[in-house]
Amino acid sequence: MHRLFRDRAGDEAVDLSCAKQAHCCVKIFYRRLAVFCGYFSEYKTTAIRVCHIHELKRQAKISSACRLIEHVPVAYYNIPDIPAVLQAGAGLKDSRNVRYVVIGDRNVFDKAAGRRNFRLPFQFVDMANADRRRFVFGKISAKNGKASIEYLDAAMGLLGAGEIDCLVTGPISKEAVHKAGYPYSGHTEYFAARAHRPDVVMMLVNDCLKFSLVTRHVPLAAVSRKLNSRNICSTLRTTHDALRTLFGIRKPKIVVLGINPHGSDNGVIGNEENTVIRPAIRSCRFPGVSGPFGADVAIAKAAAGMYDCVLAMYHDQAMIPLKLTGDRTGVNLTLGLPFVRTSPLHGTGFDIAGKHKADPASLRAAVNLALRCVQNQRKA
Repeated sequence: MHRLFRDRAGDEAVDLSCAKQAHCCVKIFYRRLAVFCGYFSEYKTTAIRVCHIHELKRQAKISSACRLIEHVPVAYYNIPDIPAVLQAGAGLKDSRNVRYVVIGDRNVFDKAAGRRNFRLPFQFVDMANADRRRFVFGKISAKNGKASIEYLDAAMGLLGAGEIDCLVTGPISKEAVHKAGYPYSGHTEYFAARAHRPDVVMMLVNDCLKFSLVTRHVPLAAVSRKLNSRNICSTLRTTHDALRTLFGIRKPKIVVLGINPHGSDNGVIGNEENTVIRPAIRSCRFPGVSGPFGADVAIAKAAAGMYDCVLAMYHDQAMIPLKLTGDRTGVNLTLGLPFVRTSPLHGTGFDIAGKHKADPASLRAAVNLALRCVQNQRKA
Protein backbone atom coordinates (compact mmCIF):
# COMPACT_ATOMS: atom_id res chain seq x y z
CA MET A 1 0.00 0.00 0.00
CA HIS A 2 2.88 2.37 0.71
CA ARG A 3 3.80 2.50 -2.94
CA LEU A 4 0.60 4.47 -3.47
CA PHE A 5 2.21 7.31 -1.62
CA ARG A 6 5.41 7.60 -3.62
CA ASP A 7 6.00 10.34 -6.11
CA ARG A 8 7.27 9.74 -9.63
CA ALA A 9 10.89 9.76 -8.57
CA GLY A 10 10.15 6.93 -6.16
CA ASP A 11 10.74 9.01 -3.04
CA GLU A 12 8.27 9.23 -0.23
CA ALA A 13 5.95 12.12 -1.01
CA VAL A 14 5.10 12.82 2.61
CA ASP A 15 6.09 12.01 6.14
CA LEU A 16 4.41 8.72 6.96
CA SER A 17 4.04 9.35 10.67
CA CYS A 18 0.35 9.83 9.92
CA ALA A 19 0.22 6.26 8.69
CA LYS A 20 1.73 4.99 11.92
CA GLN A 21 -0.86 6.91 13.89
CA ALA A 22 -3.60 5.48 11.69
CA HIS A 23 -2.40 1.95 12.38
CA CYS A 24 -2.44 2.75 16.09
CA CYS A 25 -6.06 3.75 15.65
CA VAL A 26 -6.73 0.34 14.16
CA LYS A 27 -5.35 -1.37 17.23
CA ILE A 28 -7.22 0.88 19.61
CA PHE A 29 -10.53 1.30 17.80
CA TYR A 30 -10.41 -1.78 15.57
CA ARG A 31 -11.13 0.27 12.53
CA ARG A 32 -9.38 2.63 10.21
CA LEU A 33 -10.62 5.02 7.60
CA ALA A 34 -8.18 6.18 4.96
CA VAL A 35 -9.02 9.05 2.70
CA PHE A 36 -7.55 9.88 -0.66
CA CYS A 37 -8.15 13.43 -1.77
CA GLY A 38 -7.43 14.22 -5.36
CA TYR A 39 -6.97 17.88 -5.36
CA PHE A 40 -7.62 19.57 -8.63
CA SER A 41 -4.83 21.93 -9.48
CA GLU A 42 -7.09 24.41 -11.12
CA TYR A 43 -9.74 24.79 -8.55
CA LYS A 44 -9.24 26.94 -5.58
CA THR A 45 -6.49 25.67 -3.47
CA THR A 46 -7.58 25.70 0.05
CA ALA A 47 -5.57 27.75 2.31
CA ILE A 48 -3.82 25.37 4.57
CA ARG A 49 -1.66 26.98 7.17
CA VAL A 50 -0.17 24.22 9.21
CA CYS A 51 -0.74 24.29 12.94
CA HIS A 52 -3.71 26.46 12.19
CA ILE A 53 -4.59 25.19 8.76
CA HIS A 54 -6.71 27.80 7.11
CA GLU A 55 -9.83 26.05 5.87
CA LEU A 56 -9.31 24.54 2.46
CA LYS A 57 -12.45 25.04 0.56
CA ARG A 58 -12.97 26.11 -2.97
CA GLN A 59 -9.46 27.38 -3.31
CA ALA A 60 -7.89 24.13 -4.26
CA LYS A 61 -9.62 21.38 -6.06
CA ILE A 62 -9.35 18.26 -4.03
CA SER A 63 -10.97 14.95 -4.63
CA SER A 64 -10.55 12.46 -1.94
CA ALA A 65 -11.25 8.92 -1.33
CA CYS A 66 -11.40 7.15 1.92
CA ARG A 67 -11.39 3.68 3.17
CA LEU A 68 -12.79 2.12 6.31
CA ILE A 69 -10.94 -1.00 7.30
CA GLU A 70 -13.12 -2.76 9.80
CA HIS A 71 -13.34 -5.76 7.57
CA VAL A 72 -15.95 -3.81 5.64
CA PRO A 73 -14.74 -1.01 3.35
CA VAL A 74 -16.29 2.38 2.84
CA ALA A 75 -15.03 4.93 0.43
CA TYR A 76 -15.41 8.57 0.01
CA TYR A 77 -14.24 11.43 -2.07
CA ASN A 78 -13.24 14.72 -0.62
CA ILE A 79 -12.31 18.23 -1.59
CA PRO A 80 -10.20 21.12 -0.49
CA ASP A 81 -10.88 21.42 3.23
CA ILE A 82 -9.37 18.11 4.32
CA PRO A 83 -6.34 19.59 6.12
CA ALA A 84 -8.41 21.98 8.19
CA VAL A 85 -10.79 19.22 9.02
CA LEU A 86 -7.96 17.09 10.32
CA GLN A 87 -6.83 19.66 12.81
CA ALA A 88 -8.42 18.82 16.16
CA GLY A 89 -11.29 17.09 14.41
CA ALA A 90 -12.57 20.40 13.02
CA GLY A 91 -16.15 19.23 13.12
CA LEU A 92 -15.62 15.85 11.48
CA LYS A 93 -17.25 12.74 12.88
CA ASP A 94 -14.84 10.03 14.00
CA SER A 95 -11.88 12.14 12.88
CA ARG A 96 -9.51 10.37 15.27
CA ASN A 97 -10.15 7.13 13.42
CA VAL A 98 -9.63 8.56 9.95
CA ARG A 99 -6.49 8.66 7.88
CA TYR A 100 -6.50 11.27 5.14
CA VAL A 101 -4.55 11.16 1.91
CA VAL A 102 -4.55 13.93 -0.67
CA ILE A 103 -4.16 13.19 -4.37
CA GLY A 104 -3.05 16.20 -6.36
CA ASP A 105 -0.17 18.41 -7.34
CA ARG A 106 2.02 19.22 -4.36
CA ASN A 107 3.45 22.34 -5.96
CA VAL A 108 -0.01 23.86 -6.33
CA PHE A 109 -0.92 22.78 -2.82
CA ASP A 110 2.19 24.45 -1.39
CA LYS A 111 1.48 27.56 -3.43
CA ALA A 112 -1.96 27.80 -1.90
CA ALA A 113 -0.53 27.42 1.57
CA GLY A 114 2.22 29.96 0.97
CA ARG A 115 4.88 27.46 2.10
CA ARG A 116 6.98 24.83 0.43
CA ASN A 117 7.80 21.25 1.41
CA PHE A 118 6.34 21.58 4.89
CA ARG A 119 5.15 18.60 6.89
CA LEU A 120 1.51 17.77 6.24
CA PRO A 121 -0.93 16.26 8.77
CA PHE A 122 -2.00 13.76 6.11
CA GLN A 123 -0.50 11.69 3.33
CA PHE A 124 -0.14 13.26 -0.08
CA VAL A 125 -0.04 11.50 -3.45
CA ASP A 126 1.77 13.94 -5.73
CA MET A 127 0.74 13.45 -9.35
CA ALA A 128 2.84 16.45 -10.44
CA ASN A 129 0.56 17.20 -13.39
CA ALA A 130 0.21 21.00 -13.11
CA ASP A 131 2.42 23.47 -14.99
CA ARG A 132 4.73 24.77 -12.26
CA ARG A 133 5.65 27.96 -14.07
CA ARG A 134 2.36 28.90 -15.69
CA PHE A 135 -0.20 27.80 -13.12
CA VAL A 136 -2.49 30.62 -11.96
CA PHE A 137 -5.35 30.32 -9.48
CA GLY A 138 -8.85 30.88 -10.78
CA LYS A 139 -8.00 30.46 -14.47
CA ILE A 140 -9.76 27.94 -16.68
CA SER A 141 -7.53 25.87 -18.95
CA ALA A 142 -7.56 22.56 -20.80
CA LYS A 143 -4.45 21.40 -18.91
CA ASN A 144 -6.09 21.92 -15.55
CA GLY A 145 -9.27 20.29 -16.76
CA LYS A 146 -7.22 17.27 -17.79
CA ALA A 147 -5.53 17.23 -14.38
CA SER A 148 -8.93 17.20 -12.68
CA ILE A 149 -9.99 14.09 -14.56
CA GLU A 150 -6.62 12.45 -13.86
CA TYR A 151 -7.21 12.82 -10.12
CA LEU A 152 -10.60 11.17 -10.52
CA ASP A 153 -9.06 8.42 -12.66
CA ALA A 154 -6.49 7.77 -9.94
CA ALA A 155 -9.18 7.48 -7.30
CA MET A 156 -11.23 5.15 -9.49
CA GLY A 157 -8.14 3.01 -9.92
CA LEU A 158 -7.80 2.74 -6.16
CA LEU A 159 -11.46 1.82 -5.88
CA GLY A 160 -11.07 -0.87 -8.50
CA ALA A 161 -8.06 -2.26 -6.68
CA GLY A 162 -9.98 -2.38 -3.42
CA GLU A 163 -7.65 0.17 -1.82
CA ILE A 164 -10.47 2.65 -1.07
CA ASP A 165 -14.19 2.36 -0.67
CA CYS A 166 -15.82 5.80 -0.59
CA LEU A 167 -15.19 9.16 -2.21
CA VAL A 168 -15.68 12.84 -1.46
CA THR A 169 -15.07 15.12 -4.43
CA GLY A 170 -14.65 18.85 -4.67
CA PRO A 171 -16.27 21.14 -7.25
CA ILE A 172 -15.16 20.69 -10.83
CA SER A 173 -15.00 23.19 -13.70
CA LYS A 174 -17.13 21.69 -16.43
CA GLU A 175 -15.76 24.27 -18.87
CA ALA A 176 -12.16 23.25 -18.19
CA VAL A 177 -13.05 19.56 -18.50
CA HIS A 178 -14.72 20.23 -21.85
CA LYS A 179 -11.72 22.25 -23.02
CA ALA A 180 -9.61 19.18 -22.28
CA GLY A 181 -11.80 17.14 -24.60
CA TYR A 182 -13.85 15.16 -22.06
CA PRO A 183 -17.63 14.81 -22.61
CA TYR A 184 -18.71 14.80 -18.96
CA SER A 185 -21.14 17.47 -17.79
CA GLY A 186 -20.25 16.86 -14.16
CA HIS A 187 -18.96 14.39 -11.59
CA THR A 188 -22.18 12.38 -11.64
CA GLU A 189 -21.90 11.72 -15.36
CA TYR A 190 -18.22 10.83 -14.99
CA PHE A 191 -18.90 8.24 -12.30
CA ALA A 192 -21.89 6.83 -14.16
CA ALA A 193 -19.69 6.23 -17.21
CA ARG A 194 -16.66 4.89 -15.34
CA ALA A 195 -18.68 2.62 -13.05
CA HIS A 196 -20.97 1.50 -15.90
CA ARG A 197 -24.01 2.60 -13.91
CA PRO A 198 -26.13 4.71 -16.30
CA ASP A 199 -29.06 4.98 -13.87
CA VAL A 200 -27.25 6.81 -11.07
CA VAL A 201 -29.23 9.46 -9.22
CA MET A 202 -28.11 12.86 -7.97
CA MET A 203 -29.35 13.41 -4.43
CA LEU A 204 -28.98 16.84 -2.83
CA VAL A 205 -29.08 16.94 0.96
CA ASN A 206 -28.86 19.46 3.79
CA ASP A 207 -29.96 19.44 7.42
CA CYS A 208 -33.51 20.25 6.37
CA LEU A 209 -34.26 18.55 3.05
CA LYS A 210 -33.35 15.69 0.73
CA PHE A 211 -33.95 15.87 -3.03
CA SER A 212 -33.47 13.27 -5.73
CA LEU A 213 -33.35 14.52 -9.33
CA VAL A 214 -35.02 12.83 -12.28
CA THR A 215 -33.02 15.00 -14.69
CA ARG A 216 -29.69 16.64 -13.92
CA HIS A 217 -27.52 18.84 -16.11
CA VAL A 218 -29.86 19.36 -19.04
CA PRO A 219 -31.24 22.63 -20.47
CA LEU A 220 -34.57 23.64 -18.97
CA ALA A 221 -36.17 23.56 -22.43
CA ALA A 222 -35.30 19.86 -22.70
CA VAL A 223 -36.56 18.73 -19.29
CA SER A 224 -40.09 17.86 -20.39
CA ARG A 225 -38.77 15.70 -23.24
CA LYS A 226 -36.47 13.84 -20.84
CA LEU A 227 -39.30 12.79 -18.53
CA ASN A 228 -40.65 9.30 -19.02
CA SER A 229 -41.97 6.45 -16.94
CA ARG A 230 -38.68 4.55 -16.97
CA ASN A 231 -36.61 7.50 -15.69
CA ILE A 232 -39.09 8.38 -12.97
CA CYS A 233 -39.47 4.77 -11.78
CA SER A 234 -35.72 4.21 -11.84
CA THR A 235 -35.11 7.37 -9.79
CA LEU A 236 -37.81 6.37 -7.30
CA ARG A 237 -36.40 2.87 -6.94
CA THR A 238 -32.81 4.02 -6.43
CA THR A 239 -33.92 6.73 -3.98
CA HIS A 240 -36.11 4.35 -2.01
CA ASP A 241 -33.26 1.84 -1.67
CA ALA A 242 -30.76 4.55 -0.66
CA LEU A 243 -33.04 5.99 2.02
CA ARG A 244 -33.18 2.54 3.56
CA THR A 245 -29.53 1.50 3.22
CA LEU A 246 -27.61 4.80 3.42
CA PHE A 247 -29.89 6.73 5.80
CA GLY A 248 -31.37 3.90 7.83
CA ILE A 249 -34.99 4.91 7.15
CA ARG A 250 -37.02 1.71 7.32
CA LYS A 251 -40.18 3.01 5.63
CA PRO A 252 -39.26 6.02 3.50
CA LYS A 253 -41.87 8.63 2.61
CA ILE A 254 -41.20 10.27 -0.76
CA VAL A 255 -43.15 13.13 -2.33
CA VAL A 256 -42.99 13.63 -6.11
CA LEU A 257 -43.06 17.13 -7.57
CA GLY A 258 -44.92 18.16 -10.68
CA ILE A 259 -43.09 20.07 -13.38
CA ASN A 260 -45.68 22.78 -13.98
CA PRO A 261 -46.92 25.58 -11.69
CA HIS A 262 -49.37 24.24 -9.10
CA GLY A 263 -48.76 20.74 -10.41
CA SER A 264 -50.63 21.76 -13.58
CA ASP A 265 -53.99 22.15 -11.75
CA ASN A 266 -55.14 18.86 -13.23
CA GLY A 267 -54.05 19.62 -16.78
CA VAL A 268 -54.97 23.30 -16.92
CA ILE A 269 -51.31 24.44 -16.91
CA GLY A 270 -49.49 21.78 -18.89
CA ASN A 271 -50.18 18.05 -19.02
CA GLU A 272 -46.96 16.25 -17.98
CA GLU A 273 -48.37 15.48 -14.55
CA ASN A 274 -51.35 13.60 -16.01
CA THR A 275 -49.67 12.01 -19.01
CA VAL A 276 -46.23 11.08 -17.61
CA ILE A 277 -45.58 11.61 -13.91
CA ARG A 278 -48.76 10.24 -12.32
CA PRO A 279 -48.87 7.11 -14.50
CA ALA A 280 -45.21 6.48 -13.69
CA ILE A 281 -45.88 6.66 -9.96
CA ARG A 282 -48.75 4.21 -10.30
CA SER A 283 -46.68 1.76 -12.30
CA CYS A 284 -43.84 1.80 -9.74
CA ARG A 285 -46.11 0.81 -6.84
CA PHE A 286 -43.63 1.81 -4.16
CA PRO A 287 -45.14 2.23 -0.68
CA GLY A 288 -44.89 5.66 0.87
CA VAL A 289 -44.79 7.59 -2.43
CA SER A 290 -47.12 10.60 -2.86
CA GLY A 291 -47.73 13.11 -5.66
CA PRO A 292 -47.29 14.66 -8.05
CA PHE A 293 -47.93 17.89 -6.17
CA GLY A 294 -47.07 21.51 -6.79
CA ALA A 295 -43.45 22.16 -5.84
CA ASP A 296 -44.20 25.00 -3.41
CA VAL A 297 -46.63 23.00 -1.28
CA ALA A 298 -44.70 19.72 -1.40
CA ILE A 299 -41.33 21.23 -0.49
CA ALA A 300 -42.86 23.19 2.40
CA LYS A 301 -44.34 19.98 3.78
CA ALA A 302 -41.05 18.13 3.35
CA ALA A 303 -39.24 20.91 5.21
CA ALA A 304 -41.77 20.48 8.01
CA GLY A 305 -40.83 16.81 8.30
CA MET A 306 -43.82 15.22 6.56
CA TYR A 307 -41.63 13.51 3.94
CA ASP A 308 -38.16 11.97 4.03
CA CYS A 309 -37.26 12.95 0.48
CA VAL A 310 -38.53 15.01 -2.46
CA LEU A 311 -38.35 13.76 -6.04
CA ALA A 312 -37.63 16.80 -8.24
CA MET A 313 -38.06 16.87 -12.00
CA TYR A 314 -35.12 19.17 -12.74
CA HIS A 315 -31.95 20.62 -11.25
CA ASP A 316 -32.96 24.07 -9.99
CA GLN A 317 -36.30 22.82 -8.67
CA ALA A 318 -34.18 21.19 -5.96
CA MET A 319 -31.08 23.37 -5.80
CA ILE A 320 -32.81 26.67 -5.04
CA PRO A 321 -34.80 25.55 -1.95
CA LEU A 322 -31.83 23.49 -0.78
CA LYS A 323 -29.51 26.50 -0.80
CA LEU A 324 -32.14 28.76 0.75
CA THR A 325 -32.69 26.37 3.65
CA GLY A 326 -29.04 25.52 4.33
CA ASP A 327 -26.30 25.85 1.75
CA ARG A 328 -23.56 25.51 4.39
CA THR A 329 -24.74 21.98 5.22
CA GLY A 330 -25.55 21.11 1.61
CA VAL A 331 -24.10 17.94 0.10
CA ASN A 332 -24.32 16.21 -3.27
CA LEU A 333 -24.64 12.43 -2.88
CA THR A 334 -24.54 10.11 -5.90
CA LEU A 335 -26.91 7.16 -5.55
CA GLY A 336 -26.64 3.91 -7.46
CA LEU A 337 -22.85 3.59 -7.50
CA PRO A 338 -21.03 0.58 -6.04
CA PHE A 339 -19.44 2.97 -3.51
CA VAL A 340 -20.46 6.04 -1.52
CA ARG A 341 -19.59 9.34 -3.20
CA THR A 342 -20.36 12.79 -1.80
CA SER A 343 -19.36 16.35 -2.65
CA PRO A 344 -19.92 19.84 -1.24
CA LEU A 345 -22.84 21.76 -2.70
CA HIS A 346 -20.92 24.82 -3.85
CA GLY A 347 -19.16 25.42 -7.16
CA THR A 348 -15.54 26.21 -7.97
CA GLY A 349 -15.66 29.85 -6.83
CA PHE A 350 -12.84 31.06 -9.06
CA ASP A 351 -13.43 34.61 -7.85
CA ILE A 352 -11.95 33.76 -4.45
CA ALA A 353 -9.40 31.17 -5.57
CA GLY A 354 -6.14 31.49 -3.67
CA LYS A 355 -7.51 34.23 -1.37
CA HIS A 356 -8.17 32.09 1.71
CA LYS A 357 -11.81 33.17 1.87
CA ALA A 358 -13.55 29.85 1.28
CA ASP A 359 -16.03 28.44 3.80
CA PRO A 360 -15.33 24.74 4.51
CA ALA A 361 -18.73 23.99 6.08
CA SER A 362 -20.19 22.19 3.06
CA LEU A 363 -17.04 20.10 2.70
CA ARG A 364 -17.23 19.03 6.32
CA ALA A 365 -20.87 18.14 5.78
CA ALA A 366 -19.88 16.05 2.73
CA VAL A 367 -17.25 14.15 4.71
CA ASN A 368 -19.58 13.57 7.65
CA LEU A 369 -22.40 12.40 5.40
CA ALA A 370 -20.10 9.95 3.62
CA LEU A 371 -19.06 8.50 6.95
CA ARG A 372 -22.65 8.23 8.11
CA CYS A 373 -23.78 6.58 4.88
CA VAL A 374 -20.97 4.06 5.07
CA GLN A 375 -21.80 3.21 8.66
CA ASN A 376 -25.49 2.79 7.83
CA GLN A 377 -24.62 0.73 4.77
CA ARG A 378 -22.64 -1.66 6.91
CA LYS A 379 -25.58 -2.09 9.26
CA ALA A 380 -28.15 -2.65 6.50
